[in-house]
Amino acid sequence: MIDASKIRHATIMPDEHEAFVRSIEMASKVDGCFVEIGVQRGDGTAAIIDALTILGQKRMVVSIDPTMNRDGIEEVIEGSSQHHDLIFRQSDQYKPPRQIAWVFVDGCHCYHCVREDLDRYGARVVPGGVVVMHDTTHGLPGARRKYYTGQQFCYRLKSKTIYGVHWARLSSLVLTEKFDLIEEVGLDKGLSVYQRR
Repeated sequence: MIDASKIRHATIMPDEHEAFVRSIEMASKVDGCFVEIGVQRGDGTAAIIDALTILGQKRMVVSIDPTMNRDGIEEVIEGSSQHHDLIFRQSDQYKPPRQIAWVFVDGCHCYHCVREDLDRYGARVVPGGVVVMHDTTHGLPGARRKYYTGQQFCYRLKSKTIYGVHWARLSSLVLTEKFDLIEEVGLDKGLSVYQRR
């Protein structure tokens, strides 16, 4: 078992980081690449690289985010033994790899984006593989009400539209019919880990 304290910290809560690392270890037992949707500064990519390196695994790591810090992410992967594919565009503009062992969904948080990521990338997760979703909470602190606009369920928090993630995961047929919920951790259970049957 990997000691999560030896892994560079992804930009999530400490207990979420431990579950994040456990999910990578779980997925390392099956074939396929590792996909991160929503990279930002590259902290999650660094954690993936560290965990795979400790496990002695050489995998393709695909990092997808149109707004990622190119300099920061290149520093993260420099000198790594992992193979990388950096995709500087929206996840729906990239053809998912054929076999995915692990996918982290933390890109656009509106319902239709999350649902599309789950349907496109989740469908490629091999049996025994893992889908990890961030910000899956349905009871965000300060959330006043949920509301419906077009096809999107979102929350209203201080006049900002955020987190349709919870509703997308409940309605994704790929997720509900082919995966089992393994654990939910973090602030109000904000990180969810699913494993493909």
